[in-house]
Amino acid sequence: MHALYLEFRLQFQHKNGIFVEIGNKFAEIGLLSAINAY
Repeated sequence: MHALYLEFRLQFQHKNGIFVEIGNKFAEIGLLSAINAY
């Protein structure tokens, strides 16, 4: 799960600049929420 998240993040960073920062914030919040849900 975590490896997939990191891989997705790397691929995402190659495409955009400013959206990466916003996307990473939402992704981290979502990931923490998913972990807490379990």
